[in-house]
Amino acid sequence: MSESEHKGGSRILNHFVGWVLYPMGDLIGQLITGEFSITRTIVIMILGGTFYRIEIPYWFHKLETFTIADETVKKHPALEMLTTRVQHNYLNWLGKTLGATAYFNPLWMARHMLFITCATTPLSQIDWGNTLLHCLRT
Repeated sequence: MSESEHKGGSRILNHFVGWVLYPMGDLIGQLITGEFSITRTIVIMILGGTFYRIEIPYWFHKLETFTIADETVKKHPALEMLTTRVQHNYLNWLGKTLGATAYFNPLWMARHMLFITCATTPLSQIDWGNTLLHCLRT
C-alpha cells in the first residue's frame, strides 16, 4: 500500500470515527439513561465530525511520539516509570494512560457537557451562569 493510499484510508477512518463512532457512543449513553434527544445526537455528530475527529487523534499522536530527554530523566528519576528505556524515553503504557487522562480532564468534560446542555435546551431558556456552573460541577 502506498503512502497516499494509507493517508486516504486514514482520512476516511477519521471521518467515520468523527461522524459516526463518537455520536454512536453518546447515543448508547442516551439510551442507557433513557434520555434520547435527536438534537443532542446531531450536535454530537457535528462536534465529532468537525472538531473531535481532529483534536483527539492529534493528542494521541502526540502521546505516541512524545519523548523525555535523557537529562530530564536523570534529573527526575521518577520519570523512568513513565518511559521505556529501550525506545529512547518514549512514553510507556503508564505514561500514555496518564497523558490520556490529562487530556480528558474535568475542563474537557465541562466543555462537552456545555455543548450537550446547549443542544438539549432552547437558547432562550438557558441561564448561562447556572449552566456553566452545572457543567463545571459535572
